[in-house]
Amino acid sequence: MLEDGAAQRLTQYLLDRAGEGAFWADSDGRFFYVNEAACSMMGYTRDEMLEMGVADILPPEKGTLFQELSRKVRQSGTYTFEVMHVRKDGSRFPAEVTLSFLEYQGRECYSAFARDVTARKAAEAALRKSEERYHGLFEGVPVGLYRTTPAGRMLDANSALVRILGYPDLESLLETQVGELYLDPEDRRRWQRAFAEPESVKSLARSSVQSFEARIRRRLDGMVIWVRFTVRAVRGEEGEILYYEGALEDVTDRRDAEEALRASEERFRSLVQN
Repeated sequence: MLEDGAAQRLTQYLLDRAGEGAFWADSDGRFFYVNEAACSMMGYTRDEMLEMGVADILPPEKGTLFQELSRKVRQSGTYTFEVMHVRKDGSRFPAEVTLSFLEYQGRECYSAFARDVTARKAAEAALRKSEERYHGLFEGVPVGLYRTTPAGRMLDANSALVRILGYPDLESLLETQVGELYLDPEDRRRWQRAFAEPESVKSLARSSVQSFEARIRRRLDGMVIWVRFTVRAVRGEEGEILYYEGALEDVTDRRDAEEALRASEERFRSLVQN
């Protein structure tokens, strides 16, 4: 067991070298301890920071934040939040701060551990931008786009697919078992078997696409329509199928025209033969 003095020195040593900025302040928000990471993060020397307070490293509009949050942590304990910080050179950066309260020998003390989350914020912004671009493309095309599991659960779909299949909204479509859409459920099982065959797994690239046509029944009016599926199987590291994704297009008009043409040709041949 370490004696109190040795334990305090060890704690001081660990705090001084911690990767996150450590700030200790009194009830007025004046710093009485900061570690090396805090000084490096803010661009001040330790002596400079010990002459400062919490309000000095926050934007002017956040000048009363310490008073507000100190009351909060006194009542409810540790609190984590994000706030912009201002470096010595005036530059700003977002930091995630965990603030705690401790009463020691009748003295109010507040400890805060802060870390610069600029990189995380940039990554989140890039992800949002990417998702917005994806959503714009996903919703902007006139054909139905979808993602389903091998078991037949609909994972995602765009508004065009909702419209083509005659559903009132996306939520009701996502609750549908995909196999129930087919007039003949064997149609789906047939192309699934093609993806699952060992020769197919070995010879087809993971981005390999298959196309087929099948009849489905619209939910809204019960009308049977012909659709063209374009599907690819997305596989895991071991070659297992994780999900299918692809496009669906209503080709009823084309099929009807083809059928009318065949009927016309048959009538013509019948006339010629007779």
